[in-house]
Amino acid sequence: MATIPSPAGPEVARVAIAFGELVRGLRALHQASPDCRRAWFDLDLTMAQFRALMIIAESGGSSGRQLAERLGIGPSAVTPLVDRLVQHGYVRREPAAEDRRITWVRPTERGLELFQAAHAANRESFEQALATLELGELAIVDRAIAVLRSAIDRRLQSSAGQAVPVQPPEEQ
Repeated sequence: MATIPSPAGPEVARVAIAFGELVRGLRALHQASPDCRRAWFDLDLTMAQFRALMIIAESGGSSGRQLAERLGIGPSAVTPLVDRLVQHGYVRREPAAEDRRITWVRPTERGLELFQAAHAANRESFEQALATLELGELAIVDRAIAVLRSAIDRRLQSSAGQAVPVQPPEEQ
């Protein structure tokens, strides 16, 4: 597989590739767990529907246009995806108060429970992998995560001038 040259140099590209491999490895570790396989067998959602639900639950809600952008699909493809999530009781549609042409898709309690369960299962898989490390290795991982988090925060602060779509808070 060809790699795209990094403007920051080969060291940054090497670490970025290694990080991508780590993320894929974590996904594989999670998917290999019996609990994950059993949960997916019982879950009557496609991967696209599940991804949409995770985006909606993580953000607290999304317009159809925003969801289409995040999923990399056309707006017309969002409607049947959301229809299925509504049928399963994972999300609800809500008209925007400020513009009736916009419909927000919000997670239901059931959708939030699935979101939390998915994150808990991911965290558990990762904790099991971390539990195999020696204390010194664990300290190195902890320090590396702190350094990476700091770099991400700096990058987010430097791009703060870019427009980010903001959704209205969910009304109680």
